[in-house]
Amino acid sequence: MGLAPSVFHSYDTDNQSHSRADDGLDTVDVGDTVKVKTYAGPGKTSTLRLIAERFERKRGQYLAFNCDIAADAKRKFPRNGSCRTVHSVAFAQADSAITARLNLPKEAQHLIAGQYGLSPIRVPTIFGKNVELSAFQVGRLVAEGSARFWRSAHA
Repeated sequence: MGLAPSVFHSYDTDNQSHSRADDGLDTVDVGDTVKVKTYAGPGKTSTLRLIAERFERKRGQYLAFNCDIAADAKRKFPRNGSCRTVHSVAFAQADSAITARLNLPKEAQHLIAGQYGLSPIRVPTIFGKNVELSAFQVGRLVAEGSARFWRSAHA
């Protein structure tokens, strides 16, 4: 499944958002792909919603950078507009062997320290002084190191 559009139009919907929306409608009408790219506030969501409403038989995808924005767009868009985060699209395309590593159960750091009998340790610094890490901090380091390993290509 290719994600790259055959024709790519970029619009800065600043003070000319109405004429830009018309350009976007014309672009979709001839079968091309539209990309709306600008700063916060000038009407990206409104422009794309207008396009989705006009072309009810065509499908569109609204990509947001966080869950709150995607959820808000989902409430505003008609059914032919899919509203998701960029990360959710990437996650859906990733191999299940990789995504399974991201969903491993997490143990509380204080439980790790107790379960494995971790105790405080002294660590030398580059300044010539020792720093003492508590059992909790050692547990956190073990948990973070383990999580990094399971997300890596070496697992």
